[in-house]
Amino acid sequence: MSFSQIIKKIRRMTVREIFFRLSEQIKIRLERRAYSQTLAKVSRPDFNFFNTNLFWDKFKTRSIKKLMEDSEFVRRFSPVLDDRKRDRFLKEYPKETAQTIRRADAFLEHRFSFLGVSFQLPKEIPWQSDPVSLTPYPTGFYRDIDIFTNQNAGDVKHVW
Repeated sequence: MSFSQIIKKIRRMTVREIFFRLSEQIKIRLERRAYSQTLAKVSRPDFNFFNTNLFWDKFKTRSIKKLMEDSEFVRRFSPVLDDRKRDRFLKEYPKETAQTIRRADAFLEHRFSFLGVSFQLPKEIPWQSDPVSLTPYPTGFYRDIDIFTNQNAGDVKHVW
């Protein structure tokens, strides 16, 4: 697009739209910077995705009552399922139980079905590949990946 076309386009915009578009560009640039920093952090060999320090720090510094009032802390726990509740569930929902067990078995065999597609993945799941063709999808900042042409592997919705 030439400079004169850009000026014509801007002239047709309202002030509100110009501010909106500028703020969106600023957000995208901040996201791109954060992406680079986060990628550098998680790519280090000593990075641990399962670091639970925050969880334990909260536990050390608060009383049990305060912890149970903290929604971020409490939502990590599911209610206890005792034998009575389990037996009642199995009795009242036999079809759902059987379906859940079938689905869990399929997951363990790496057989999945979602978004209208069924597929089986290898033992090492290629998380950034198209699940049907197993072709790797391009990596990088999401705004830099062309998702509108057929040059990539499959539908981006399965990867993202």
